[in-house]
Amino acid sequence: MLLGRPEGEVSALEAILGVTREALFGWASDTVAAAAHDQGCQSDAATCQRLIDLTGGLPLFVLNAISVAKSAYDGSLKQFCADLAQSAHTREVAQDFILGRVFDRLPKAVADVAETLSLCDAPLRRTEIQAYISSAGGSDQANADRALRHLVSHGLLQVFADDRIKLHDAARAVGKGRLLLRGAESVKASRETLRAVVQKSLLENWHPAKLSLFLRLSGEVGRLDVLVEMATDELFHEMGVWPEVEALLSFPGRAVKRISPGSTLSILMRFITCPIKNRILQGINNCSEEATFRSLNEIPRQSLRGSALAKESAYNCSTLVTSSWVNSANSLSRARFESLP
Repeated sequence: MLLGRPEGEVSALEAILGVTREALFGWASDTVAAAAHDQGCQSDAATCQRLIDLTGGLPLFVLNAISVAKSAYDGSLKQFCADLAQSAHTREVAQDFILGRVFDRLPKAVADVAETLSLCDAPLRRTEIQAYISSAGGSDQANADRALRHLVSHGLLQVFADDRIKLHDAARAVGKGRLLLRGAESVKASRETLRAVVQKSLLENWHPAKLSLFLRLSGEVGRLDVLVEMATDELFHEMGVWPEVEALLSFPGRAVKRISPGSTLSILMRFITCPIKNRILQGINNCSEEATFRSLNEIPRQSLRGSALAKESAYNCSTLVTSSWVNSANSLSRARFESLP
């Protein structure tokens, strides 16, 4: 109810009334699924959860997103979520109108901080957020603290236990759209900075949400070697990271352009187990391993001819295609993460 109030009275109301704000976490995935079904949209559990992550689960934003998916995306909620996550949606949504105006009213320094925080979807300690803001945006600690207080007063910044904070999910989609206007190089630099902060944070305080963020950032900055190292672990596939990774591998010219043919083949062979395993274990019929096989065909064969890697990969390909099951991978271990470069 108090998200993004233009007068910024949330903190004042808390002080005057002697009460503490209570976070409303919005709809659950089953409620979102029911609403999508009522509108004739196609969705699955993962897509519904992703829509919640992008809208905060707030009913107004969820219903509006479903309406846009129905009218502009032929009912494909999955495609709409993919575009919304990249701020590439074809029609403006309620979040753009409502929270966009809130961003417009913020002082520029505060808005810049909010946009910078839009890349982070996992709560981090305040000191870690301050380090990220300082490195990515150049703000000193005093200005960063002032900006954070301002965002809290508007309900745009959520505060969790152990002094952890993050931008509200509904505001992240809007902030990210504005951040992208700064240019690809600026956004990549911010992602690399955040990735370093999250990696250090994981070493100090392990949490699956931070690991998921770290893996997504690794893919977005081109560190596919890190994803390959993690790809055979079961937890990797349970975190919902695969859609972003699949998008990278669907366009090998863009994602693995700077990687040698041998490394490219190794990457694709490790990842191809994911869609096949999902199809077998979950009965999902829309996994796109065909795109990965097409990517394999684009690797220059001359550079692999006669190599041990080529022979091993040919055997693995045959085994993956003809096998009726895939062994469950070991759970992701902290030791494996700590060994990453």
